[in-house]
Amino acid sequence: MSRLFCSKELAQVGWKKHIKQINQTLTSETGSVRGMHFQESPSSEMKLVTCLSGEVFDVVVDIRKGSPTFLQHFSINLNASKNISLLI
Repeated sequence: MSRLFCSKELAQVGWKKHIKQINQTLTSETGSVRGMHFQESPSSEMKLVTCLSGEVFDVVVDIRKGSPTFLQHFSINLNASKNISLLI
């Protein structure tokens, strides 16, 4: 068993807003590439990425011009056995 949601734990890592929506996506074909997602204020959202089965290679890139971390990136392999999530 793994807990997918805990408001106390999310608050400890910076999640301050009420969760309004939870989506689940299935990518069944090995080697698939999913699209780039960009959100701009005032419609920006935090995103929690979790891999429930198989493995996901996730890359985050800061494309906000003027940001002190502009064009910096982070990547991680997520899989069900690691039991970790990525908060973006």
